[in-house]
Amino acid sequence: MVQRNKAHKASGKLGKRARKQHKAVAGGIRRPPVKGATGPGSKQKRRQAVKLRRRLQRRSELRLKRQPKPPLLVSILPLSQAVDVSHLYATLVGTCEGSKPDERNYANPQDMEGLIGPAASTTSQTFCTLQPPGNKHTKWMLLPPLKSHQNPLEIVDLVAAAELVLLVFDDNPGQRAIDEEGARALQVLGAIGMPSTAVVLQGTMGKGQKNVSEAKKRAAEALAEHLSTELKIFPVDDAKGCAAMLHHLQPVQFSLPAWRRQRPCLMIEHAEFVQGDALPTSGTLMLTGHVRSKVLSANQLVTIPGIGDYQIKCISPAGRGSFQTPDEMEIGDQILAKPIPEDQQPLIKLNDQPVCEDIPDEDTMAENTITQVRRLPKGTSAYQAAWILDQEDTAQEESQTDDEPNSNQPVDGDMALDDAEDVADDLQSIGSLGRKDSDAEDVDWDSYCGMDEGTSDPREAEQEDAEYPDEVEVPEGVDARVRFEEYRGLKSFRTTPWDPQEGLPPEYSRLFAFQNFRGTAKVAKAEADASDVPGVSIPPGDFVCVHLQDVEAADAAKLVSRVQASKQGEAPPAVAHGLLRHESKMSVVNFRLTKTATYTAPIHDGEDLLVVTGLRAYPARPLISTDDPRFDKHKLERFLHPGRSCVASVYAPITYSPMPILAFKSDGISPPRLAATGTLLGCDPDRVVLRKAVLTGKATHVQKKTAIVSGMFRNPEDVRWFRPVELWTKYGRTGFIREPVGTHGAMKCLFEGALSQRDTVCMSLYKRVFPRWQE
Repeated sequence: MVQRNKAHKASGKLGKRARKQHKAVAGGIRRPPVKGATGPGSKQKRRQAVKLRRRLQRRSELRLKRQPKPPLLVSILPLSQAVDVSHLYATLVGTCEGSKPDERNYANPQDMEGLIGPAASTTSQTFCTLQPPGNKHTKWMLLPPLKSHQNPLEIVDLVAAAELVLLVFDDNPGQRAIDEEGARALQVLGAIGMPSTAVVLQGTMGKGQKNVSEAKKRAAEALAEHLSTELKIFPVDDAKGCAAMLHHLQPVQFSLPAWRRQRPCLMIEHAEFVQGDALPTSGTLMLTGHVRSKVLSANQLVTIPGIGDYQIKCISPAGRGSFQTPDEMEIGDQILAKPIPEDQQPLIKLNDQPVCEDIPDEDTMAENTITQVRRLPKGTSAYQAAWILDQEDTAQEESQTDDEPNSNQPVDGDMALDDAEDVADDLQSIGSLGRKDSDAEDVDWDSYCGMDEGTSDPREAEQEDAEYPDEVEVPEGVDARVRFEEYRGLKSFRTTPWDPQEGLPPEYSRLFAFQNFRGTAKVAKAEADASDVPGVSIPPGDFVCVHLQDVEAADAAKLVSRVQASKQGEAPPAVAHGLLRHESKMSVVNFRLTKTATYTAPIHDGEDLLVVTGLRAYPARPLISTDDPRFDKHKLERFLHPGRSCVASVYAPITYSPMPILAFKSDGISPPRLAATGTLLGCDPDRVVLRKAVLTGKATHVQKKTAIVSGMFRNPEDVRWFRPVELWTKYGRTGFIREPVGTHGAMKCLFEGALSQRDTVCMSLYKRVFPRWQE
């Protein structure tokens, strides 16, 4: 007997995907196989494809290995005063085979040969090129350690130039492993972006393996308080320990922060200035060094921190007449790269072109002016009329009655809540507020908001702002309609529109803006990646001389002296960075800031700070605002409070993200202190930042939904002026002003619900503010 099993019937319970596959198979359409085509020879084809990919990968890796690589820049950063930096420097130089200080004569081609020579003197601290033992393809350039680490700006420059940082500990249980200067250095190191880092441990000579392990644990615990990454710790006290560290670091792929990988750079090993014939105050500045990170194009702009942005005149090989004029080099020597005039990036900082070419005169404007008669509510100013929408004129005309009281006389009778809401809907965000030119204002009104350091303690003002944010009082002897004439009310901070092109300062006409900032940044980075053109660009690894044109003699002398001082450890090394397209133009740059835990002094809005990025350092007075991407408007923050992330807006050159931001505060006597750190958000001049002013009053008499509020204004004229603005309370009630009561600023208000006697009545007013222009 043959066994017959019942067929599985699940047609009614099949899923959508199974029914689709069944229909496709029934119709003669089959799913293609996962492993590609089937049939005779398909397996052999897959094997050949894998073999080809493996071969291409090996070729690319071999090509990278054969490319000339510049010496790895290594810097030594001690974390305490007990560290013996000279001993470590001498140990590194003595361990490497055939090392010598880099004291070449760049004008003599013969001195460019044989970079590696006999062992160098351990007392010399210059740009020393080393050959690690057992590795013929890697060279180290040991940067001389700084003589002082009190200035964090020098730490920034040192870390921004180095490709490998050696953090040096001293194992002394009786002293702190990381002192105050070391903690500041680690804070800067984490904020600017850490390159490849290794930890060197001193003071383990003659100790057993158990004691060495305990010393490593103590060093790791000390580092964990400042850095979130785990680092390899090497005990180095003699040549044996140093050789073990070098052997471990040979196969390591050293990494750099993203902002350094996206732009070419040149660590300046030598600099010389040649005055121009036409203008003696300017000339050609020649910088010698290895091209690093990316391809350097002669069409790019070059920036030197603390000096400025410049165009490239030409690029010549270092050591072959590198300090001759370009005309002489065209005759007798070789020029590696020259810019293409039509493709070279222009050195433009401000948009000085006129906005309109044809500006009509007053007579022409008067002839073309059409007078439009509009019926507006009584007491409406010209500023209000400009904000009232035309489609609302009909509703306003219907709602206006003949028996409406004059704005200069007391209001008679009661006003219903519906009428008050109609007036508020008509005026919406204008709040019946006037405006006048800020240049004609003689009173510094911000001093009444707790922002004047001369009249109040900054710490008390910061604490008061944290407890009662944005609350202000009307000054004695000044009417509220005069004090807040540039402010307006908003029906809703989230939904009420605010034109970003209205009331712009004159500085905005000289700025650059983007329709799509992210798209422009993507195109600029792709252009830098595809800039490897023979005769125009230099690949990374070449030792060249870059000629910068139109450099002021004073700036050139400053750079030359700094390069000479950096060879002796008196100053950090100088680095020239290649800029992406548009990165020399001015705009409004926004970056996210967070106050550091070690800085306890208040940071108020508009305070003088030194903003340091990876490429530049410039003074600024940032405009601090809230960080909420859901809103198109952002509230001004009077202080940068601890633990809060805010957005700071400044006038600065355009920069593409990612880019670290460090804000330093200096008193002019002691070294600057790191006050805040953050990252770049973008460049957007249309970001609307509003200063909020909250007027408060107390309900003296409450009867269900009606209340008499006093303390907000001092005269009935101010009450009538601000009557269209909506009121709100700290317990969640909303309402409107009905009419003034008496002659001392009291007013009758109507709310949508019962008001509590202990509640506080508030009115919010807003004014757009802009960053401060730094000359």
